[in-house]
This record gives sequence, structure tokens and C-alpha cells, in this order.
Amino acid sequence: MQKGFEVDVFDIDSNNETESVPFVSLEDVLKNDTIFLGVPIRDFEELMKDLSTKIQGNKTVIDVCSVKITQKI
Repeated sequence: MQKGFEVDVFDIDSNNETESVPFVSLEDVLKNDTIFLGVPIRDFEELMKDLSTKIQGNKTVIDVCSVKITQKI
């Protein structure tokens, strides 16, 4: 990562945490002005429903999922 930027990381699976990338709580991540989402497309809709009630203020939310269309299961 470029020097001069601080990145907060949250993962529902805390086993993914590494020494070089410490995790913070979801609440701490949602305090940031810019939030990047990187989730499987199958989880995206439910995540957005959940986050829509938790994100407050003027935030930029960026989706980095590569698939934009999914089949209904």
C-alpha cells in the first residue's frame, strides 16, 4: 500500500487476520469517509441491506466485486 494512507480492515472471519493487516471492528470501518466492499456476489445484496441501516453521514461506498449480475437461486 502507498505510504501516507491508513486502511482499516474488517472480515467476518477473524481467522484471516495477519500480523501485517490487523483487523478492526465493523463499527470502526463504517466511521471512514470511503468504504471499499469486497464480498462474494452471492452475499452482496444482504450486506447492502444490513449496511444501509448502519452507514451514517456522507460516505463513499465502492464495490470491488467483479461480477455485477447473478442468477437467482
